[in-house]
Amino acid sequence: VHCDGAALASSFSTSTSTTGREGSTSTRSIKATILDYEEGWADLVRAMDLSTRNILQQPHFSCNWGGKCDITKPITDPSNAACLEAMESTDLWICQYCVAENANLLKESDYIFFRDLFDNAKDGAVFIITETRPNIWPDM
Repeated sequence: VHCDGAALASSFSTSTSTTGREGSTSTRSIKATILDYEEGWADLVRAMDLSTRNILQQPHFSCNWGGKCDITKPITDPSNAACLEAMESTDLWICQYCVAENANLLKESDYIFFRDLFDNAKDGAVFIITETRPNIWPDM
């Protein structure tokens, strides 16, 4: 009933594309960490990682199951420990299609998860929240 599709992609960890003293070049990498209220997504995330690596042929890409996330609770709630842990290293947060299905509980909580997330994310972090019902944006 809570979050049935929140994907918080974390850590577009970038190592600069420069040439080192020995002539080696470092490459940009993408590390996506998927968090959701439903832990049953873990198997699908592993399959998505294998499929994406196979299609992209990109060794610097990884997609991992990060654990549980409940957007109706504060970021300090034990169910959000993985989010809290990722707070200082995440450059891009993506939340997809879970706000509308949790609208009542989010409103009751005064959007505490998102307020905590926006207040405590690292400077320069980007947030992408996609939703099918535009009528929720004024409340958020």
